[in-house]
Amino acid sequence: MRTKQVVAGLKNTQKIRVMVDGFGMYMKVKDVENICTTNQRTAVLAALQYISNDNKNSLSQLKITGYGKNFTVYNGKMESVTVDVQVDLV
Repeated sequence: MRTKQVVAGLKNTQKIRVMVDGFGMYMKVKDVENICTTNQRTAVLAALQYISNDNKNSLSQLKITGYGKNFTVYNGKMESVTVDVQVDLV
């Protein structure tokens, strides 16, 4: 049986470098689901989705290989939390 893609447009075995709130780690796209908190996981998946969508919609030969942003997400208590994320394709 085929494994579902975590992010449409990126292979699950694609290696990435993730910086979340100043802490860096190397992993594969499929390993993003194992990141500690839901807020961090949501921000990293949003950054990967942006990379994937931009590369699909790009008309030029230049492809985006990284993305960084301050994401504001809401935790379980409906409090806004800012997460600094930088994702690079390796």
